[in-house]
Amino acid sequence: GKYTIFHEKDKDKTILSSRNLGEYEKQLVNNNFLRIHNSYLVNMDNAINIQKKDGIYIKMNNNENIPVSKRKKEILFNYLGIK
Repeated sequence: GKYTIFHEKDKDKTILSSRNLGEYEKQLVNNNFLRIHNSYLVNMDNAINIQKKDGIYIKMNNNENIPVSKRKKEILFNYLGIK
């Protein structure tokens, strides 16, 4: 079904919600959150690096690598001011 799992800064803590990710995307659009993949909405305040090897990934401050979809690459680069 449609649900969202939130991962807190501490990797071991998660919250499960019955709402889909699109609903949260609308609410968080002006709070430095960016939809970088159909399955991921990330807080860009916690992004520390962009990796371009075998695809594009955002490295988060908890050392997790989140994939950026090909369709969302341009949105991410515009957000970061990268050409």
